[in-house]
Amino acid sequence: MPLWGPAGLWRLWKAVGAADLVHVHDYLYQPTLATLLFAALRRRPFVITQHVGEIPFRSARARALLSLLNRRLGAPLLARAARAIFVGAPVKDYFTGLTRFARTPLLIPNGVDLERFHDRPREEPGEQGDRVLRLLFVGRFVEKKGVHLLRHCLDLPWFEGQVLLFAL
Repeated sequence: MPLWGPAGLWRLWKAVGAADLVHVHDYLYQPTLATLLFAALRRRPFVITQHVGEIPFRSARARALLSLLNRRLGAPLLARAARAIFVGAPVKDYFTGLTRFARTPLLIPNGVDLERFHDRPREEPGEQGDRVLRLLFVGRFVEKKGVHLLRHCLDLPWFEGQVLLFAL
């Protein structure tokens, strides 16, 4: 996650001032929080598309910290938004249990091109049936994305606590 310096924040301040409406994705990033602060200071309405709610971290401390941030920071920001948009029903349901929204929140799932991305029939065992022939991973290499499952899919050296970056 990039941390913005003074020059970038100044450009962001000016861009927010020139906007009629500000739209951010996920409240819990430094650039997003700066944008929302600038929108409030410049009296610009904002829309939040929220992708993440609860994350089942293995660490109890990480789960508790995220829960605290969602309740004390995320819920009030989503309540103040001109519109809250969620990309998944579980995230929408989670935040609906934490806050009241200015307007009814929307659910707009992420789109997937099903012509391009679809299940492929498995080949017969013994004919590469247990081998991954193509793999597409789109996202950050973080615990909640299930990156640990790659260990079971690929015949690559794996070191605990490390993620190997590779292209297939």
